[in-house]
Amino acid sequence: MRRSGVREGVVFVRSRHTTAAITCNEPDPRLHADMRDAVYGTFPLSEPYRHIEEGPENAVAHLATAMLFGEATWVAVRDGRADLGTWQHLYVVELYEPRTRHVDVAVLGE
Repeated sequence: MRRSGVREGVVFVRSRHTTAAITCNEPDPRLHADMRDAVYGTFPLSEPYRHIEEGPENAVAHLATAMLFGEATWVAVRDGRADLGTWQHLYVVELYEPRTRHVDVAVLGE
């Protein structure tokens, strides 16, 4: 936020990919494992997905981004900093396979 010069406003964060999501949550590896289990519990790999050119994992990644996580979030900017709660962190959630990802960040305010 410092480079933007915005002291009060909002910051928008958006993944430019359909198999990587953006979320805000705690930095607890056990919670991350629970999230992974929830994704595969909701979208089991054994389902007969139609989008399978790259395997069922790819279909699950698209569905999880669209229906569970979302590709974007926002955070208030107060006093020139992202106003996150005590345990909140922003994450790029890789839902398919490790690869280079791009994230758009837009800071608006004054």
